[in-house]
Amino acid sequence: MTIQSFWEYSLLLYAQPGVAEYCVDMQDRYGVLVNLMLFCCWVGSRQMELDKSVIKEAERSIVDFNAEVTSQIRRRRRELSRPVDGTAERYADAKRKLFEAELNAEWDEHQKLLDWLSDAVLPGPPDGGTTGKFIRANLRCYLDNCNVARTIPSPLLDAALKNC
Repeated sequence: MTIQSFWEYSLLLYAQPGVAEYCVDMQDRYGVLVNLMLFCCWVGSRQMELDKSVIKEAERSIVDFNAEVTSQIRRRRRELSRPVDGTAERYADAKRKLFEAELNAEWDEHQKLLDWLSDAVLPGPPDGGTTGKFIRANLRCYLDNCNVARTIPSPLLDAALKNC
Protein backbone atom coordinates (compact mmCIF):
# COMPACT_ATOMS: atom_id res chain seq x y z
CA MET A 1 0.00 0.00 0.00
CA THR A 2 1.59 3.20 -1.18
CA ILE A 3 0.80 6.87 -0.87
CA GLN A 4 0.55 7.03 -4.66
CA SER A 5 -2.10 4.29 -4.86
CA PHE A 6 -4.12 5.89 -2.04
CA TRP A 7 -3.81 9.34 -3.65
CA GLU A 8 -4.81 8.11 -7.10
CA TYR A 9 -7.76 6.20 -5.65
CA SER A 10 -8.87 9.35 -3.81
CA LEU A 11 -8.55 11.53 -6.92
CA LEU A 12 -10.50 8.99 -8.97
CA LEU A 13 -13.37 8.89 -6.48
CA TYR A 14 -13.36 12.66 -5.91
CA ALA A 15 -13.68 13.27 -9.67
CA GLN A 16 -16.85 11.16 -9.98
CA PRO A 17 -20.12 13.07 -10.49
CA GLY A 18 -21.48 14.52 -7.27
CA VAL A 19 -18.67 13.22 -5.04
CA ALA A 20 -16.77 16.49 -4.56
CA GLU A 21 -19.97 18.37 -3.75
CA TYR A 22 -21.07 15.65 -1.32
CA CYS A 23 -17.69 15.57 0.43
CA VAL A 24 -17.46 19.35 0.75
CA ASP A 25 -21.04 19.48 2.08
CA MET A 26 -20.26 16.78 4.67
CA GLN A 27 -17.10 18.64 5.65
CA ASP A 28 -18.80 22.02 5.95
CA ARG A 29 -22.02 20.86 7.61
CA TYR A 30 -20.79 18.12 9.92
CA GLY A 31 -17.03 18.58 10.26
CA VAL A 32 -16.38 15.25 8.58
CA LEU A 33 -12.77 14.75 7.47
CA VAL A 34 -12.91 14.12 3.73
CA ASN A 35 -9.57 12.34 3.69
CA LEU A 36 -10.80 9.95 6.36
CA MET A 37 -13.94 9.17 4.33
CA LEU A 38 -11.71 8.45 1.33
CA PHE A 39 -9.42 6.37 3.53
CA CYS A 40 -12.36 4.28 4.75
CA CYS A 41 -13.30 3.55 1.14
CA TRP A 42 -9.72 2.83 0.08
CA VAL A 43 -9.04 0.48 2.99
CA GLY A 44 -12.35 -1.24 2.30
CA SER A 45 -11.37 -1.68 -1.34
CA ARG A 46 -8.46 -3.71 0.04
CA GLN A 47 -10.93 -5.85 1.98
CA MET A 48 -10.05 -4.50 5.41
CA GLU A 49 -12.81 -3.64 7.81
CA LEU A 50 -12.27 -0.94 10.44
CA ASP A 51 -14.18 -0.85 13.69
CA LYS A 52 -15.20 2.24 15.63
CA SER A 53 -12.12 2.34 17.88
CA VAL A 54 -9.74 1.88 14.95
CA ILE A 55 -11.41 4.65 12.98
CA LYS A 56 -11.11 6.93 16.03
CA GLU A 57 -7.36 6.19 16.12
CA ALA A 58 -7.04 6.94 12.40
CA GLU A 59 -8.92 10.19 12.93
CA ARG A 60 -6.56 11.17 15.76
CA SER A 61 -3.63 10.72 13.38
CA ILE A 62 -4.78 13.63 11.21
CA VAL A 63 -7.25 15.75 13.17
CA ASP A 64 -4.69 18.22 14.59
CA PHE A 65 -2.89 18.66 11.28
CA ASN A 66 -6.23 19.14 9.56
CA ALA A 67 -7.33 21.79 12.06
CA GLU A 68 -4.02 23.64 12.19
CA VAL A 69 -2.91 23.41 8.56
CA THR A 70 -5.30 22.02 5.95
CA SER A 71 -8.45 23.76 7.21
CA GLN A 72 -6.63 27.06 7.69
CA ILE A 73 -5.34 27.05 4.11
CA ARG A 74 -8.79 26.08 2.82
CA ARG A 75 -10.43 28.83 4.88
CA ARG A 76 -8.01 31.44 3.54
CA ARG A 77 -8.50 30.27 -0.06
CA ARG A 78 -12.26 30.50 0.34
CA GLU A 79 -12.07 33.92 2.01
CA LEU A 80 -9.77 35.46 -0.56
CA SER A 81 -11.73 38.43 -1.81
CA ARG A 82 -12.49 38.99 -5.46
CA PRO A 83 -10.01 40.98 -7.51
CA VAL A 84 -10.37 44.71 -7.84
CA ASP A 85 -9.37 46.71 -10.90
CA GLY A 86 -5.86 45.81 -12.01
CA THR A 87 -5.37 42.92 -9.59
CA ALA A 88 -7.04 40.02 -11.40
CA GLU A 89 -3.75 38.37 -12.30
CA ARG A 90 -2.35 38.61 -8.76
CA TYR A 91 -5.66 37.38 -7.36
CA ALA A 92 -5.66 34.36 -9.68
CA ASP A 93 -2.03 33.62 -8.79
CA ALA A 94 -2.73 33.84 -5.04
CA LYS A 95 -5.79 31.59 -5.41
CA ARG A 96 -3.73 29.05 -7.39
CA LYS A 97 -0.94 29.04 -4.80
CA LEU A 98 -3.40 28.53 -1.95
CA PHE A 99 -5.06 25.69 -3.85
CA GLU A 100 -1.65 24.05 -4.41
CA ALA A 101 -0.83 24.45 -0.72
CA GLU A 102 -4.17 22.89 0.19
CA LEU A 103 -3.49 19.91 -2.11
CA ASN A 104 -0.05 19.49 -0.52
CA ALA A 105 -1.67 19.47 2.92
CA GLU A 106 -4.20 16.89 1.71
CA TRP A 107 -1.28 14.74 0.48
CA ASP A 108 0.34 15.08 3.91
CA GLU A 109 -2.89 13.88 5.55
CA HIS A 110 -2.90 10.88 3.23
CA GLN A 111 0.67 10.13 4.28
CA LYS A 112 -0.20 10.48 7.96
CA LEU A 113 -3.06 8.01 7.52
CA LEU A 114 -0.75 5.53 5.79
CA ASP A 115 1.88 5.97 8.49
CA TRP A 116 -0.80 5.31 11.09
CA LEU A 117 -2.02 2.24 9.19
CA SER A 118 1.46 0.74 9.01
CA ASP A 119 1.67 0.84 12.82
CA ALA A 120 -1.98 0.05 13.59
CA VAL A 121 -3.19 -3.08 15.23
CA LEU A 122 -6.29 -3.91 13.23
CA PRO A 123 -9.00 -6.38 14.13
CA GLY A 124 -8.57 -9.81 12.58
CA PRO A 125 -9.88 -10.28 9.07
CA PRO A 126 -13.64 -10.67 8.94
CA ASP A 127 -15.18 -13.92 7.79
CA GLY A 128 -15.61 -13.30 4.10
CA GLY A 129 -17.55 -10.63 2.37
CA THR A 130 -17.32 -8.57 -0.75
CA THR A 131 -15.18 -5.52 -1.28
CA GLY A 132 -18.38 -3.50 -1.37
CA LYS A 133 -19.32 -4.81 2.07
CA PHE A 134 -16.02 -3.58 3.52
CA ILE A 135 -16.30 -0.15 1.88
CA ARG A 136 -19.88 0.27 3.05
CA ALA A 137 -19.08 -0.91 6.60
CA ASN A 138 -16.04 1.38 6.97
CA LEU A 139 -17.83 4.44 5.65
CA ARG A 140 -20.92 3.74 7.75
CA CYS A 141 -18.79 3.26 10.87
CA TYR A 142 -16.95 6.56 10.36
CA LEU A 143 -20.14 8.49 9.68
CA ASP A 144 -21.78 6.84 12.72
CA ASN A 145 -18.86 8.21 14.76
CA CYS A 146 -19.72 11.65 13.34
CA ASN A 147 -23.44 11.20 14.04
CA VAL A 148 -24.33 11.55 10.35
CA ALA A 149 -24.97 7.92 9.34
CA ARG A 150 -28.23 8.84 7.65
CA THR A 151 -26.27 10.26 4.73
CA ILE A 152 -25.68 6.78 3.28
CA PRO A 153 -26.22 6.02 0.42
CA SER A 154 -24.12 8.78 -1.05
CA PRO A 155 -22.36 9.71 -4.28
CA LEU A 156 -19.09 8.77 -2.56
CA LEU A 157 -20.33 5.31 -1.68
CA ASP A 158 -21.79 4.85 -5.15
CA ALA A 159 -18.48 5.83 -6.78
CA ALA A 160 -16.46 3.61 -4.43
CA LEU A 161 -18.70 0.61 -5.11
CA LYS A 162 -18.54 1.26 -8.85
CA ASN A 163 -14.73 1.29 -8.75
CA CYS A 164 -14.18 -1.84 -6.66
